[in-house]
Amino acid sequence: MSILAGGTLVLRTLRSEMETVRKRTTFVTNVSHELKTPLTSIRMFAEMLKEGRQPDPRRRGEYLDLMVSETDRLTKLINNVLDFSKLEKGQRRYTLKLLDLNGLARELVQDQRLRLEAGGFKVEFKPAPGQLFIRADEEAVKQAALNLLSNAEKYSGTGREVEVEMGGQGGQAFLRVKDRGAGVAPAQAKKLFQEFYRADDSLTARTKGTGLGLSIARRLIRDQGGDVTYAPRPGGGSVFEIRLPRREKP
Repeated sequence: MSILAGGTLVLRTLRSEMETVRKRTTFVTNVSHELKTPLTSIRMFAEMLKEGRQPDPRRRGEYLDLMVSETDRLTKLINNVLDFSKLEKGQRRYTLKLLDLNGLARELVQDQRLRLEAGGFKVEFKPAPGQLFIRADEEAVKQAALNLLSNAEKYSGTGREVEVEMGGQGGQAFLRVKDRGAGVAPAQAKKLFQEFYRADDSLTARTKGTGLGLSIARRLIRDQGGDVTYAPRPGGGSVFEIRLPRREKP
């Protein structure tokens, strides 16, 4: 009986390791694709501008905007891969300071608004009254919030609406990113924050990604005493929430 139990345990371990290898292979494939796609676009538009193939000034401006947008996309991808590597090795360092989460989120939404609206999204920002002070690493909080915005953008489907809501509750400051996408099945919701995990549905199959964004967001925030959670949105869609301990006004 003990031999049988031991054999079963070995089989389970092997299956788990094989699944991890499969996910990592898929991750490398997806990262390669994610890098290649914006680089191809940037090169194409750069060559057209260099060779003077587009005489219309308005169109040239659009090409430049697209190049900037694709560069931003590359930056987010590279930051996620670098953050994942540092987190895995325990090398991620944080510089904690007093921050106004309200102001940080307002600036972040403003930076992303033009690009999102150009993609057909309705963007709404609902600030909390006053200020929401937290003690955290500014870049880590920004990266986590950007990952949640990117997730909402990717999986909104036809419901192209993103809302960022701020508030404070029970000694906590929160930042909520809401979308009107298809939402997440209860069985899949438990796995959302696993590394390399991507929900198995038709929308995900059409949407490229690394499966790291949500995992990294949660780890960055948990390292600072907070958490990132998911809940279904009433009326359809998803709500991802960053919570961090609220600090007193200095």
